[in-house]
Amino acid sequence: VQYSDRYAGDGWLLLGDAAYFVNPLYSPGLTYGHSVSSFAAKETVAALDRGDFSEQAFAAYNDGARAMFRAVKAGIPGTDHIDVKAMVPTH
Repeated sequence: VQYSDRYAGDGWLLLGDAAYFVNPLYSPGLTYGHSVSSFAAKETVAALDRGDFSEQAFAAYNDGARAMFRAVKAGIPGTDHIDVKAMVPTH
């Protein structure tokens, strides 16, 4: 299991395995990868429209990616040791 504690910052978003990688034998990578990528695209277009690429502008994406990681992790045996409660947004 590999995951980041942040999924967005000033001018950047983490997607796919760069954001989190749970288990190559069980992970539903294409399913959550597509969902997160679609959300990232929507948030990027919104940022372009606003002209705001700050971490705060991408807060919804950060929270959504975090929620997706929690959901994926919850459905995969052997990942109980990950402390998702510590993954609380700081904004």
